[in-house]
Amino acid sequence: MSWFSNACSAVRSFVGGVCNAVKNVFSAAAKVLTPIVQKAVECIAPILQNSELMQKLVPLLAVAIPPPFDVVAVIVVEVLCAICGKEEKPEELGYQMNEADKAPEDFESFEEYREYLDEKFPFDQKKFDSLSEEQKSACRLTGIAGALRDVKESTGRDIDPNVIGALSHLAKDKLLEGDALKGFIEKVCDKLSGDGLDPIKTIADYTRQDISPNDFDKLMASCEDALAKSEGEKPSVAEVMATMANPSCAESL
Repeated sequence: MSWFSNACSAVRSFVGGVCNAVKNVFSAAAKVLTPIVQKAVECIAPILQNSELMQKLVPLLAVAIPPPFDVVAVIVVEVLCAICGKEEKPEELGYQMNEADKAPEDFESFEEYREYLDEKFPFDQKKFDSLSEEQKSACRLTGIAGALRDVKESTGRDIDPNVIGALSHLAKDKLLEGDALKGFIEKVCDKLSGDGLDPIKTIADYTRQDISPNDFDKLMASCEDALAKSEGEKPSVAEVMATMANPSCAESL
């Protein structure tokens, strides 16, 4: 057995223990961070609080990327949407959605809703910067939800909130952040695609503990390859895999 196979076995054992200890990691996170999440949710515009889309996605996102991980999630979502062939700016979209007087359900498609937002409620950077942190978090949560719906309608691809949470929590203890995190995600997804896998689905399967041994090995190899190509100080592949498997262990950036 090669050194890499031994490493795979060691990480499988470690991650398996973590997953067995925490049956539902995102539910656990919600219990700890509910007060913070609640403040952000309360800042969402009333018109959106009654939106079917928001009621479906925002609770999932609030658990997967509670503040302060919503800041990191903006980068993650931009990269994942680009992989799906769609350019998105979640913060800007969320700001527009919270300024608007109509909800996504008032339009036949999300594309029509976007056109309405761009025409009637263009993004204003100065006004966004003046918002409270809770209001900014509300914009991020709603904007990410909107971006996921836009990608689904225009490309047919789903982006699992668990994937956003797992990748965003790599900023924990500054394992990976900023351009380093963005580059890591891009490299991992490129290699998984080259191996014939859907990168987003593969990471989703991993977070749900429903990944085949073969796909696990490919995911781990893609992470190791991405880290090897990264510059500067970097975490070990075991740290990365463990954090993605158990993001709720990350209590702060």
